[in-house]
Amino acid sequence: MKKIIFLFFAFLYASTSIAQLLDCPVTLDPNYVEPPASVLNSLIQNPNSTDKYVFNVKFHIVKNDDGSGVTATYGENEVMNAIMILNTNFNQFNIFFKYKGYDVINSTSFMKVRAANFPDTNLSHPTFDQLLEYSKTGMTNPVYDYNALNLFIVEGLDYSTISPFNPMVRGAAKMPGIDSIYGHNHLLSKTLPHEIAHNFKLYHTYQDSGTPFCERVANFGDIFNNSATHGDRIVDTKASFMFGGNYADPATCTFQNTNGYADCFGTPYVDVPIKNYMSSTNPCQDLHSTYLPGTGEFTSGQGVYMRNIIALYYNHPNNFYGFSNAKNTVESLYQPFETIPYGGNIIRSVTDNNDGTAEVCRNMLIKHRFQKGFDYAFTNVNPSDPSIATLIDLPEIINTTYTFGVQINQVNPDIVKDVFVDCHRESFCQTEDFVKGLVVSTNILGSMNLTLEELNEIQVKDPELYDKLMSQYYHIINKETSSGAVKQTFIYKN
Repeated sequence: MKKIIFLFFAFLYASTSIAQLLDCPVTLDPNYVEPPASVLNSLIQNPNSTDKYVFNVKFHIVKNDDGSGVTATYGENEVMNAIMILNTNFNQFNIFFKYKGYDVINSTSFMKVRAANFPDTNLSHPTFDQLLEYSKTGMTNPVYDYNALNLFIVEGLDYSTISPFNPMVRGAAKMPGIDSIYGHNHLLSKTLPHEIAHNFKLYHTYQDSGTPFCERVANFGDIFNNSATHGDRIVDTKASFMFGGNYADPATCTFQNTNGYADCFGTPYVDVPIKNYMSSTNPCQDLHSTYLPGTGEFTSGQGVYMRNIIALYYNHPNNFYGFSNAKNTVESLYQPFETIPYGGNIIRSVTDNNDGTAEVCRNMLIKHRFQKGFDYAFTNVNPSDPSIATLIDLPEIINTTYTFGVQINQVNPDIVKDVFVDCHRESFCQTEDFVKGLVVSTNILGSMNLTLEELNEIQVKDPELYDKLMSQYYHIINKETSSGAVKQTFIYKN
């Protein structure tokens, strides 16, 4: 039976709303075996701190059966901002994320999901595990990606049976693991780095508070300090408890122990890390309006702890918790997440389909699209393509027809990797509507006595156009498509 890491006893000592109390259930893998404390020591980097870890990320957007609902407009813009949030918060620890796309699950049944059976949760809604299973085996075309972190976006989580019947949970995650889920209005927020940190087995800063096993309020090095083995096991996060918003001064983002709450030994809490992503939710963890990091933070000790967990399983042959299958290479970060062929400016052929449209074939070019969240420099590119891009940009190299270079400041500012551009002579063909035309008519070749007739969109598509031309005349018929391609036909009508 799966164990939910949540402090139900928090009701006994924390004065705050139920929505605050139930904001993050974490499902600990039932087969998880705690490694030796020496391996998880947040003061010791295992292995080298310069080693880089890269994970694929796949998004699953749940919508109603007909595609409607609060997630109806969710698409690439939202998930690309989510990738940016992940990279800008975890790159400092040499943890990187490669965007692998998104899909849509049209299922009204899974718009509202239970992450855990909290008191007063609407038990008629399916569980997160049921949604996971549906994405793996319940669909005609399963969307779950075993080679990526899987992030699900739904309408909401753990709806209350008590008025106003609101969702009580922002997000939830498997710990350790590769699966997480978010209420639609919490994906692009502090909840995202919080839940992914749970995937990497990072605890809440208030872990075990209110129990005899609490982390004591004592500075590191103090005889009473037990931070390495109790609470969140992180020595550079102060002892904490689950608090409400009134304990965080939003103006200064400092902790204020207004009610004198104390640890399990009676020592009042001080300097609770309210800006830390793993502390109780409060405004001091918020992102900027552009989704770049704000005052929310992880500590260096938390970074070491997450890296130590990742290092244990990143290359494990048994794919424990999905980590080794979900990994990617550092080189993958330099490659576009998507390449799209499109037509260039050279028209190779225009074929009239005789239905008001034409097949227009042009020289083929390739659009190279790069994910958000990095500071890029592009070398050896066409002057009309960008040479640099910032964290919030979604850069596209469109006009370069030869191999170009990519440098990513967050990965290594001194390294440039090549992106090969496949230069071939294939054509890119697409169907286009005729939108206008011109008929030039004369009864004597070489005569300057010409009749010109402009054609509007209706006339140029008229299937009887040729029948309506004057007999005993030569005609040059120019039919122009929406992109400006011209199909010219020369005829003599008896």
